[in-house]
This record gives sequence, structure tokens and C-alpha cells, in this order.
Amino acid sequence: MKNKIIFLVCAVFLTIACEKEQHTGKESRVSVTVYDENGKAMPGIPVKMYDEKDYKAFEQDNLTPPTAGATANAQGIALFTLPGEVWFSGQSQRFLTFVVQEGGGPDNYRIWSVGKTIDAGKDIQLEIRLTSALAPGEEQPEDKGTLIGLSIAQPPHKIAYTLGEPLDLDGLLLTGVYSNGKEYPVTVTPEQVSGFSSDAPADRLVLTIGIEDRQVTFTVSIAPIRVQEGVLTEIYKGYSETILPPHVTAIAPEAFMQNRQITRVVMNEGLTSIGEMAFFNSGIQEIVFPSTLQQLAPDLFYYCDRLKRVDLSHTQITRIPESAFACSGVEEVLLPSALTAIGTQAFMMTEHLKSAVIPQSVTHIGMEAFRGSGITTVQLPNSISTIEARAFYLCPNLTEVSAYGPASSNHPDAVIKEHCLVGCPNLARFEIPQSISILGQGLITGNQKVHTLTIPARVTRIDFSAFDNTGIKEVIVEALTPPATSEGEWYGFPETITSISVPAQAVEAYKTAEGWKKFADKIRARS
Repeated sequence: MKNKIIFLVCAVFLTIACEKEQHTGKESRVSVTVYDENGKAMPGIPVKMYDEKDYKAFEQDNLTPPTAGATANAQGIALFTLPGEVWFSGQSQRFLTFVVQEGGGPDNYRIWSVGKTIDAGKDIQLEIRLTSALAPGEEQPEDKGTLIGLSIAQPPHKIAYTLGEPLDLDGLLLTGVYSNGKEYPVTVTPEQVSGFSSDAPADRLVLTIGIEDRQVTFTVSIAPIRVQEGVLTEIYKGYSETILPPHVTAIAPEAFMQNRQITRVVMNEGLTSIGEMAFFNSGIQEIVFPSTLQQLAPDLFYYCDRLKRVDLSHTQITRIPESAFACSGVEEVLLPSALTAIGTQAFMMTEHLKSAVIPQSVTHIGMEAFRGSGITTVQLPNSISTIEARAFYLCPNLTEVSAYGPASSNHPDAVIKEHCLVGCPNLARFEIPQSISILGQGLITGNQKVHTLTIPARVTRIDFSAFDNTGIKEVIVEALTPPATSEGEWYGFPETITSISVPAQAVEAYKTAEGWKKFADKIRARS
């Protein structure tokens, strides 16, 4: 007994009786007529159909379930209907094999089959003629004749490569046309494919399959990047644009660093992280970020002077790291709704940045996060817990800082730290977020355009010289208990202040409280 599939095809006849007009939706119909060896139609015979992938499995194991099946009717015809949207999605042809099988297993079986390339939207008629039975396990070879042509029924699944990747023929389905007028699947090995090299980038690399002096070609591309275990480690210089393949999960530190030729990168869905200094001082102008992106590393776009717009709104980023966009040319940035923190100097010296809407989810803005930027307006959430020192230091174009959204009571020590808005001479409106409890030293020292100020009810402490040397004239304090002040001289407000309005029931408490009593003649009940 032989442990292999036996194909009785010497008396299998294939005819193409008609090719009718295409049907709506590119539906195809295949009718397979089963005859005995004398040409008599055989009703009731089961006919199995295998697509390209399943037939390869069937060749190894004749018990493999068929892709589809039908039983011959009274006229001996098994009819297969192939809806276009199911069978021909993205392709115009399929190579299908139709099988009549008797028995099964490694030894006791007989098989008659016919294969044919089926065009979308056309009808095909085939015949299978069952010859006299052979002894179980006895093989009757077919005289195919000579190979006269090759055609690719389906290209390999992988046609886009990166630098250094090996050839992958998985999914390739090759059909051979023989002198007996029939088509048969042909197995291809990498040794039979010439022209492949992933040592250098190529937009269109032609590969040639050669079998028995017959050839057929297909094309692949080699992207100008190197990917190792899902990490993009290298970009081939000299290319202005690259689209990352779907298997990239991370970009290594310094991958595009100092690459002034690169201008556009389309990142793939599936990418989750970008490493430190990955685009440092590069020529990048546009980046398409994926929704799967979760993590950015420090100094990521430092000195990227050509980068104008950053849209992270649909990503999963929760933190903008230290110096991520420092000294870049960013004019507009859209931040994700899940963002919770903006790191130290994240947008420092972004002189072309015009505005910043900080998402309500943000609780922390790092030291000098926007120092020296060109922003004109800032919107802060009323739920923020920490604004570090000099966060908006030396922003000469800043005219308005406003607060929005519901107040949060989850941060009892929420603070705006020292010198946060020093060096902002054009600031005319400063609205303190409702969540803040502590106001740091010298918050807007030197500013002469903010004339009115409201100190929210949650504020419990105002540090030394918080609002001295400013143009503030009128202050509204909402807290019933006077906020604590620094010991000794407080210098909380300028001497030129005209009024400090407090809750009516707290007027006397303010007039006698440490620090506040110096301004007793200016303290009055809120109307």
C-alpha cells in the first residue's frame, strides 16, 4: 500500500462548453457533469470543490473537508454557484479543483479530479469521467505531456518587504498549462525564483519564476526601512516619504535622527511606541499617527523645525514626554482626550505655536512646558492638579489664560508653582482653575495688563509676592477662610490695588488675618 493520494485522471475530460455574459455582482456558475467510463451520466454522485489553499491541504490528507460540495442531479450535473463578493473579492480569477472521491484514508480510496481557472462573472461547464476501478493503492499516472506555460492564480501574501527580509512565497498559487490541454497546480520553491534581493530599497522589483524553461513574473517592493522583531531600526537615507508596513510595533531611538531628507511618514495601525530622539533634528514635515500609538519618548521631535502640525487626537497617548516638541516648528497641536500629563519643556521654544487647549483629562503640566512658545491663548481644565514652575515663562504673545470644565475636588494640594507666567507682558486675562489650592511665588510678576483677578474658593494658600509688582487693581476672593500667607512680609498684591472683595461674613476675618491685614483698608464685602 502507498501512503499517498491516488488521482485517476487519465480519463477525466475537461470541456468549456460556454462562457456566458457576466452576471450582476460577478457571480459565476460551474456545472460539473459526472459520467461513467461509457459516457453515461451518473446522478447522485457527490462532487467536492476545493479552493487553492484547501486543495494543497487535500493533497497531503484526502480526508480534508472540501471548501464546498454538491451532489449530481438526475442529469448527472453538480452545480456550484460562486457569488462574486464572496469568491472574487479583490481578484478576477480563482483556481478551483473539483473532486469525486471513493473511500478515504491513507490506502483504501480512489479519486477523480479536474482543476480549472474560473473567471469572475462567467459560467463554466466541466466533466469528470470515472474510469474502471483500479486496485486500492495502485497509482495510474497521467500523461500530462509537456509544460507549455505558467500563470499566477494568486500572488504571494507578502509583496511588500523591508530591508533584510527573506523571500516569503506563502500564498503563491501557480498554475501550469500542459500540452494535454489541461491545467495543474505547480509547486514553487525559493530556488526557482530569481531577481530577489532586499539589500536595497526598490519601488518595483520584478521576480521571475522559472520552471522547465518556462517563466512567469510578479513584482514586490522593498521599503527603505529595516525592521527587526517588529522594531523599525533604520531608515535608508535619500527618501522623502515612507509608509510603515503593518508588522511594525515600535520605532527605535534615533531611527530618523538627523535625516533631513525625510519629510513625511505614515505610521501603521499596530505601532504602539516611538523611541527617544527618533526624529531629532530631522526634516520631517508631516506625520500620520495611528490610533494604536500609546507611548512617546523624550526629545522625540526636538529641533524638527519643518514640522508644522501635530494631530495626536485619535491616539492612546497619556503623556507628552520631556522636550518632545521643544524647539520645533509646530504651529498647531491636537492633543488626545486620554492625555493626563505634559512633561518638562515639552513645547519649549515652539515660537510658531499659537494656541493650546489642554484636555480635561490633563492633571499635570511640567516645568517650563511652554516656555518661550508663541502661544496667544491657553485653556486650562478646572480639574488640573499641578502646573509646575515657569510653565508659561517668557511667552511674549500670550494674551489670555482661561479655565473651563467641571471643577475637581480630588486634588487637595493642587498648585500653580512659582513664576508660572512671568515674562508674559501682553497677558490681559488670567483665570485661575477652580481646582487650585496653592498659588506659588511671583506668578505674574512684571505684568501690567491683568487688572482684575478672581481667586477661587478652593485656594487655601498664597505664597510670597504672588501678585506683587503687577497692574492688578481689583481682586475677588471666594474662600470663606482667608488663604494662608507667607510669614513676615507677604507682598501678596501691589500697593496700588484698589479693592479686595471677600464674602460678607468673612470681612473681619480677612482684615485681621496674617498678611491680609496690611490691605485691611481695601477689603470689603462682595456685592
